[in-house]
Amino acid sequence: MVTARIDLQGLTEELNQFKDGFDAWAQQSVAFAEAEKDKHLRHLRDLQTNIRNLHHQQQELQKRALEVQQRLHDEKEQVADLEAELSKVQAEQNALPALLQEVQAALDAEARSAEADASDFAAREASQQKTVSGVRTALQMYQQRLGLSFEHNSLQGTVDMVFTMIDSAQPQREFKLGVAVLSDDRYGVRSCDPPLPNIQELVDELNATNSFANFVRAAREAFQATVVTK
Repeated sequence: MVTARIDLQGLTEELNQFKDGFDAWAQQSVAFAEAEKDKHLRHLRDLQTNIRNLHHQQQELQKRALEVQQRLHDEKEQVADLEAELSKVQAEQNALPALLQEVQAALDAEARSAEADASDFAAREASQQKTVSGVRTALQMYQQRLGLSFEHNSLQGTVDMVFTMIDSAQPQREFKLGVAVLSDDRYGVRSCDPPLPNIQELVDELNATNSFANFVRAAREAFQATVVTK
């Protein structure tokens, strides 16, 4: 029986070589694994950083979205207010022509009324001036014949007729009668000295006939009657 001889030394060297190769492979594998691990960790950190940045961006975008939404809401309210104001202005603008027409019509009516009043006033003024002129003419006509003179009484607004040569005992004694032209173009007596009991009848007759000469004669006769009575 032949017993094989084992080369222990060679086997040992072979095993050592295998071990060295395995150790080298193991070290390379570990180094590669560590490198991959570090790579994944860096990538994970980058991803986490990106996630945080994205969260921050999301918050900023949400904040901006809320601000834009609020601005849009405010602008809508402003637009609504402006539209309401515009509608109000348009309504006033639409009503303006009718209002202007109404005001113009009122102005025209007032102008016509003022013109009519002015014309009426001028006519009344002319009539009063004519009446006063007639009074003065009549007074002048009878002044010498009846001892009659006139005085303008601005306080009472009258023409005072002053009669003399009525009382034979006192020829220069004055008998006064204050005649006025009233607003309705009628005659009136505002003073009478001495008083005449029938003065209103004389005035009514004057206004009825518009004969100032007859009024003067009747007034003189009435004053003479007061002297005779005494």
